Amino acid sequence: MNVIVVGLGRMGTGLARKLDRQGHNVCAVDQDPERLELLGDGFAGRKVCGVGIDRDVLEKAGIERASAVVSCTTSDETNIVIARIARDSYRVPRVIARMYDVSKAETYRRLGIQTISTTDWGVRRACEL
Repeated sequence: MNVIVVGLGRMGTGLARKLDRQGHNVCAVDQDPERLELLGDGFAGRKVCGVGIDRDVLEKAGIERASAVVSCTTSDETNIVIARIARDSYRVPRVIARMYDVSKAETYRRLGIQTISTTDWGVRRACEL
């Protein structure tokens, strides 16, 4: 599976490393070159430095042959733009956007974009505990 992970905070870095260890072809994208380096020497995937909403950056990352794009930057707005570009312009079969503001979930759903929300998960889990 060819996966592009955009945004290398804790979640994006962890996801890129795990998918790489599982044998997937991973390309990590971040505008901060230091974050790319933090993936470490054990990361066998590709690294692209640039802004994830830039089509040239996404094409350099291999979006035309991507099986999945996971956008997990710190901005809901950036994540939705990346997700829509991946889905609508490049017809990537699996597109996932990280979402901080759970009030936006319905909008994302209507647009046909899967979301993950650590905020929502954390609230539900704290209530369970």
